[in-house]
Amino acid sequence: MKYRHDVKYYSLNGKLIDIGEFLVSVVRSSGLIYEVIKYTDGAYLYFKEHLQRMQTSLRIANKAEVDIVNIETDARNLALANGINVGNLKIVIKYQDSTPMVYLFFIPHRYPSATQYKVGVKVRLQYDVRANPKAKIANWDIRDKANRLIDSNNIYETLLVNEDGDITEGSRSNVFFMKENTFYTADDSIVLSGITRMKLLENLFKLDCNIKYEAVNIADLSKYTHCFITGTSPGILPVSTIDEISFRIDEDLLLKIS
Repeated sequence: MKYRHDVKYYSLNGKLIDIGEFLVSVVRSSGLIYEVIKYTDGAYLYFKEHLQRMQTSLRIANKAEVDIVNIETDARNLALANGINVGNLKIVIKYQDSTPMVYLFFIPHRYPSATQYKVGVKVRLQYDVRANPKAKIANWDIRDKANRLIDSNNIYETLLVNEDGDITEGSRSNVFFMKENTFYTADDSIVLSGITRMKLLENLFKLDCNIKYEAVNIADLSKYTHCFITGTSPGILPVSTIDEISFRIDEDLLLKIS
């Protein structure tokens, strides 16, 4: 796991600490609850929704909840102290006995380019399943494998495939497919419902679009015309290919549903 070296501070339980004292090993353990939140134009995007999901993850993991109000204040102070204009904040909850230790720090971000939004991105399949998909819990085995696939294949993301051959979600995103004016996304019970995914579904409902909560099987990929991923960094990003299968890119469609 990486952190931004161009900042002065990280935060531990509300205290600003010199980034030179930050120990990555402390927050890299699998099983830790975390969130990643985008900061831009002096504000965090969907901050309350992210913290509410974090509380849900803590409950699922049978961990003590944390003080959301304090975290929001600490996050604002950290951005101001570091002079951040745009970036991704990572929140990691680590327990010392039964006491939550709340780490806040900025991590490197990789936002898509204007060209990638226009022509789409390449992704590949990854045959892995997160053990507890409804909670945002660090799983470094899956993340490290995804990073290796991304780097070695020069792709943007990987899509996780379960033992039935169903595509559930991305390694750090959610995924939607489309055919015959119907949108498909995996059922909430088998994915981490991302905040961007939730906002997109709200827009689709407002537009009276047809939505089916069904995971797409890899054997049926060629039957779908469009694919896009959603997440904190990419927003809503079209996919041009999954392995060797190509999809259409429709800028007007993406503008309509965004």
